[in-house]
Amino acid sequence: MLGLALLGNRAEPIRRRARIPWRWPVSKRTTESALTVVVSLALVASAAVSSTRLTAITQNAPAEAYSKEVLDSIRDTSDEIEMVQQAAPGELLPTVWFPNNDTEVLVQPLSALFRFPEVLTDPHMITEQGHVVPALVDGMIVGDNTTCIATVVQGESTRIDLPSELWDWSWYVTVSYRTTDSSYLETSFGDVTVGARTEPPVGSVTFEMATGGAFVEFGVLSGDLCVTQVRIGNPTPAEGGE
Repeated sequence: MLGLALLGNRAEPIRRRARIPWRWPVSKRTTESALTVVVSLALVASAAVSSTRLTAITQNAPAEAYSKEVLDSIRDTSDEIEMVQQAAPGELLPTVWFPNNDTEVLVQPLSALFRFPEVLTDPHMITEQGHVVPALVDGMIVGDNTTCIATVVQGESTRIDLPSELWDWSWYVTVSYRTTDSSYLETSFGDVTVGARTEPPVGSVTFEMATGGAFVEFGVLSGDLCVTQVRIGNPTPAEGGE
């Protein structure tokens, strides 16, 4: 049985791994070994990078060109933009600069419109060309987003088995749903649980979960909710984004 608690607008804390430019599924033992190396590099890099140095990096010519493309792509936007976490292009911020090598470092100073929430309802990402576009989680997909694949009822947990088990890694998860009531949905995958508000009549919530497993489990605070699709994988530009 899932424990449900109303936590306001923020989700449960999410454990994240290093944001590196690739996300190949690996075994837990390999992941732990890799993380040891990455953390060691991170400590060295973090100690070497002062805020002044980081500013200098993000103000070089390639970064300025990248920033111009980013701003041009949101020129006609006045609403806040929910962004997924991404590794920045390696020529701008190499992996050795972790944890200061993600796109948040580059775009947060550019505009107050950019937000990097734990739970996203309208996720966006930045393409290699520096364009801000809608993002879609691509990878393992369960459900066609039109029919109900699981009904989640208050006070009960509902489980959806995945086609195959996913190794421990840093995955993005999107849950699409239909509902008639505002509520609060808890999604459990592996040893991580994330909570998010849900609103009628249809919607989706996207979040990062550093874990793995063979099934996803759901619970709601009140009413009932129909899950229409679960996507687990990596953010990619939605159709038409480039």
